Amino acid sequence: MTVPLLHQLIAEQMRHELASTRLEVVLVPSPVEHWPTDRQRRVVCERNPAWYRELCRQYPSRRTRPRRRAKPDTAIKRAHTLRALAEIQDGRVESEYAQRVYPFVEKAAAEYAATFARKQGQKEHRYAHHHNYSP
Repeated sequence: MTVPLLHQLIAEQMRHELASTRLEVVLVPSPVEHWPTDRQRRVVCERNPAWYRELCRQYPSRRTRPRRRAKPDTAIKRAHTLRALAEIQDGRVESEYAQRVYPFVEKAAAEYAATFARKQGQKEHRYAHHHNYSP
């Protein structure tokens, strides 16, 4: 399978995005209405990219025992996903992970292309309107 250049560039961007962001949760004091308790609550400071959260939702773990905090609820591994994105960036979609991730790359590329086309259309419309342009 030949991977288009746009998909390779999108995979590179997604790889950098995934490598630089992680789920980060911190404990903060409870609101004033819960005062005088010393309880704290969890607040999300940073989230994984939306496409990665969706990928993880699509592949739940096969665990039958109750979840322990140290164990993720997904069969997806971050390191394998980063490798798959590097593979797509190199123009290949051969591994199982690359095949799982590639639809997300295609979707991101389609969204980018639609946004670019919309912006191009706006520029052409503005140019034609302001300068009596006729093609």
